[in-house]
Amino acid sequence: MKHTYIIIVLLIAATCVKGQNSNSSGYGNLAQYYEKAGDYPAAVYMYGEMLNKQPEQSISFYYHYARLCHKINKYNKAATYYEMVCNNDSIQYMPQAWFELAMVQKNLSQYDQAVYSLQQYMQYAHSDNNLYQRCQQELAFMEHMHTHMKDSAWINVEKASEKINSIYSEFCAIQDDEYGIYFASIRPKSQSKYNDILDDYFISQLYLTPYSSRGLGEAYPISTAINNEKYHIGNFCFDKEKKRLFFSRKKVSEGAKGTWSIWLSQLNDEGKWSKPEKLNAIVNADNSSNSSPYLVEGDDYDVLYFVSDRSGGYGGDDIWYTTITHNQYAPAVNAGPNINTAGMEGSPYYHKAKHRLYFHSDYHPGYGGNDIFYAEGEYASWNTPVNLGYPINSPANESNFIFNEDDSSGYFASNRKGSYYISEESCCNDIYSFEIKPDTLIQHYDTLWCITPHTIGDTIQHMLPVTLYFHNDEPDARTTATTTSLDYLTTLKRYKALLRLYQDEYSKGLKDKEKAQAIDDINYFFSSKVDNGMMLLNQIRQWLLVDLQCGNDVTITIKGYASPLFNDTYNTNLSLRRICSFKNYLMLQPEIAPFMDSTMAGNHLYFIEEPKGKSMAGKYVSDNPNDKRNSVYSIAAAMERRIQITQYTSTPHHTAQKQAILLPATNNIVMKKIKNTDLYHYYVELKNIGNEPLTVDSISTNIDGLTFYAEKDIINVNEHTFLHVICTSKVMNARPSGKIMLFSGNKTTEISVSTILE
Repeated sequence: MKHTYIIIVLLIAATCVKGQNSNSSGYGNLAQYYEKAGDYPAAVYMYGEMLNKQPEQSISFYYHYARLCHKINKYNKAATYYEMVCNNDSIQYMPQAWFELAMVQKNLSQYDQAVYSLQQYMQYAHSDNNLYQRCQQELAFMEHMHTHMKDSAWINVEKASEKINSIYSEFCAIQDDEYGIYFASIRPKSQSKYNDILDDYFISQLYLTPYSSRGLGEAYPISTAINNEKYHIGNFCFDKEKKRLFFSRKKVSEGAKGTWSIWLSQLNDEGKWSKPEKLNAIVNADNSSNSSPYLVEGDDYDVLYFVSDRSGGYGGDDIWYTTITHNQYAPAVNAGPNINTAGMEGSPYYHKAKHRLYFHSDYHPGYGGNDIFYAEGEYASWNTPVNLGYPINSPANESNFIFNEDDSSGYFASNRKGSYYISEESCCNDIYSFEIKPDTLIQHYDTLWCITPHTIGDTIQHMLPVTLYFHNDEPDARTTATTTSLDYLTTLKRYKALLRLYQDEYSKGLKDKEKAQAIDDINYFFSSKVDNGMMLLNQIRQWLLVDLQCGNDVTITIKGYASPLFNDTYNTNLSLRRICSFKNYLMLQPEIAPFMDSTMAGNHLYFIEEPKGKSMAGKYVSDNPNDKRNSVYSIAAAMERRIQITQYTSTPHHTAQKQAILLPATNNIVMKKIKNTDLYHYYVELKNIGNEPLTVDSISTNIDGLTFYAEKDIINVNEHTFLHVICTSKVMNARPSGKIMLFSGNKTTEISVSTILE
């Protein structure tokens, strides 16, 4: 939200300053005051007046001023001062200025200049920092920029009506097919000519533009129960029946430094909104800002996605979620490293039918500032995010993407060129509508990025604990052995084959709704817990191999648990067998197995085993062998029969071998359903993370009709290319399942291909 309201106030303040202090220090002091208070537009104005009085300043001052200008979307001015820093920083004291210049050049659609600036940054910066890795991804994305920018035939984007948009800032539009269009806007409290001397001149509130016989009517603020003059209102959402309203608010009196919190108001039988109640500390964590709620309703529980800068995240603002069962909120969980980055993510919107989380980010590679992305999955398990593309995204900032109920149209907010503004283009958001055109060739683009090798350990550690589940007394029932010949994948297949038995036993003796609920509970456990554990294990396995190939010693800590049916000694041995099945699974991976051989030279994979006995089982789990429903087939008992990967550490080994290592962004391409007229382009990043150049000698597949090629054959150390895979509807409808094989020297890299027909 852009606070352009300070312009008139600043003119008065500046006049007062000139009367008190004619030199630039007065402006500098005021600028620092406003900046400390978080009022960046005011700070930029005062620093600008200071520069008018005394243009000659240090490059560190220019850099600071450029960053503030960029923060409030003064793109041209930011570019001017970033360039002054870059051109005068002869000793490259601040090489990151080149990177930030590139980002503002993207905002100005100057993509060729941005490429040059990124290349300059990479010339001066260290290659082992996160910004360098991000720089590589930005360059890779811009390689295809001109192709992406032409792909606009599939969707129509228009600025929403003047009944919604104004010269101020609008955002977060939600269409109600019965009443009209709800949205949030930052507008003056009144039209009084004396507003320019009031501290609280502007306020953010919720508005409704109603439907009328002539189209859209005039917008008006909704209920005073929601729009309280003591609070700014931010992003909001309704439940399906429009009877619950979740929204962000913060105190006006706290100014720009105030923190957001999430509140709930409910529509009573008289059609009036209740006095809002602040959600509890699970959502509104102490000493943090919490905003942008989005509710996903389910049969048994709801999921509330929201944004928070609380501790435990990956960067600034992260996306989190909590489940709500009978008005009880479960502990908040971070959406994970595929969604959240070292930057800022926000405005989550989950499309339940598509299983997609839409959100904006200023860190994932994109067209400008904040771009809109989507990722398929749920909870904390997500595929690689996909940039929603042009013309939804632009060189400016986009946010608050949402579909209408027809699933073919919707809204988003943007400060792109053409938006209304008070004093300077790009200052303020407008709401834009989009409509997907029927029967149009859609060129889908999905770019999959490699994980950064030196952050693999940290990334895996953030995923932990990863839990793997077992059937009762498995593997190898009725034995006191501490090892097994079975691997975890084998035990998992046997376990999942018992799904029907679990449903029958857990629902035995129940009727009607209770019986159906018990069966649903078992289904949910197997899909959300058992399957999710294996999916995460597959991801860890892929990254573990890369970590080992990079010459690192890896230590994995595994804890084993058992339900309380047997004595402590027996359960300890059972836990050891379960841990052994996990090690056997890794031993069956031909590229990982050599690192588990302690007699071989070089780096190794080590394990710390922590078997837990009966004493660690939950007190609420039955230990009566005659009560099989509760001691074997209940969710509570099943949750106890597990192992957990709890710790992952990676350290360099001093005798690492010199080799070329090809790292693909994924080892499994999942192709999605497309129309007969559509094409799907997958760009799978291939990166050489080894110590010598490698050559992609050839590529083959066992899938008929699949088109693919590597964009370059020779990949130097720390360089990348893309495997471009093109899928037509003809290939998709054949439901292919096979592999793409990349041959490099005596090594073969396999990428499996599967399909999802939704």
